[in-house]
Amino acid sequence: MGGGAGRESRHQPDRVGRPGGAKAREPHGHAATTGLRPAPPPDLAGYSAQLLRLSQRIVGAVHDEGTDAIQQAVDRALIVPAPPGVDPAVALAVVLAGQINPDTTATQRLAWLP
Repeated sequence: MGGGAGRESRHQPDRVGRPGGAKAREPHGHAATTGLRPAPPPDLAGYSAQLLRLSQRIVGAVHDEGTDAIQQAVDRALIVPAPPGVDPAVALAVVLAGQINPDTTATQRLAWLP
């Protein structure tokens, strides 16, 4: 009656968190049965815009936080899917370098250092 000890309720989650032990579908099986197609590769303009947004977090981490925050911000930027033929590390370096005013001196660029 009360679901005594040793008896599993069929409403309790199983190892994968599904009630009653329901089996999880394979990701490719779900897409195949629903007619979904993989996302198209990102276009260069959209990818660059994402990197620009994420680079702001890198800049903030460099100026105001520590190495853990810097690593997290860089990792977030590098996991964004890149268009075919684009190296994510080079693309991130270009986006960051593009934000530097070339008319400033190295001393001016590093004025934020203690």
